[in-house]
Amino acid sequence: MALNTRSFHSKGSFHSIVLLCVLALIGSSCSAAQQSPPSEEIPSANPSCKEPLARVVMIIHGNLKTSAFWPDVAQGAVESAYDNCIHLEVNDLENSDYDKMSGLIVDAAASKPDGVIISLPNVTKLQPAIKKLEENNIPFVVINAGSEDAKNMGALAFVGQKDEYNAGYKAGEQMAEAGVRHAYCINLQPQNKTSTQRCEGFIDAIKSKGGSAQVLVVERSDPGAADRIKLALELAPETDGIFATAELPIIQDAIKDMGMQDTTSFAYFDFSPKSYDAIQYENMLFAAGQGPYKQGYCAISILSSYFLTPDATYKEVITGPVFITRENYQDTQTGGDCK
Repeated sequence: MALNTRSFHSKGSFHSIVLLCVLALIGSSCSAAQQSPPSEEIPSANPSCKEPLARVVMIIHGNLKTSAFWPDVAQGAVESAYDNCIHLEVNDLENSDYDKMSGLIVDAAASKPDGVIISLPNVTKLQPAIKKLEENNIPFVVINAGSEDAKNMGALAFVGQKDEYNAGYKAGEQMAEAGVRHAYCINLQPQNKTSTQRCEGFIDAIKSKGGSAQVLVVERSDPGAADRIKLALELAPETDGIFATAELPIIQDAIKDMGMQDTTSFAYFDFSPKSYDAIQYENMLFAAGQGPYKQGYCAISILSSYFLTPDATYKEVITGPVFITRENYQDTQTGGDCK
């Protein structure tokens, strides 16, 4: 399997972009140099960088074209790569195909980069591939998912939301405090431990307040997702709250179509700036953010520090959860430091 790579030096021209520039995917202009069509130009290089400090490959389990969350992770990595003179290559997935993700990690290891950044949604599936990084003495940082396993897998650091069960529990508490007693937790990736733990925590919190909650599995890519949510509401008309394990604006459409907007609140994880329109709805209680920009930025920053001064002491940078509302939105949209 060949690396399905979007390769670039952010804001620079050290190398070409294969397939499509990530910056174009996340709304910035891109240009290209010295590459085969189709190509895009990228902006001029960071003037302080005469050459790349190192080559880093990032492999994530999200889709940069369709996700509202992962482009912010990529944006953070792009800007950190610019700041630290890093040659960055980004690989994403069209769907949660962990066999394909394993292949990308193996291919990355074979290409002998200076460092790798990976998300770790399923350690059982990905562990054999990650061993290839260790065998080739390639330092790596785990972002977003895998907080429980990153250290044991040999990572330099974990950057992301650490305790997904607790994050889900806190979300359940928030909804219960708002009066929710009969809820659904929509699990968008049941094969992803992170998603499952969020629902487990959420359900336990609702039950601890005397309420009831159940899981509804909905694949984000399913064209009938909204219909599945509406059917669930029809079967349980007492529902007064819906929580999703990732950003899912169609919840509001389903609630409105069922005429339940005055009685049913909703919320979800993985807020991005693109969600701001959704959070204006009166019945959207909050969005739980986990600092996607910071995840990308700090992962590159940690590797850059390691390249300059090798220190294998394990680090954790906890980026969430942060509960975002109409009132505090502006205060939560900053990257913060990487400590």
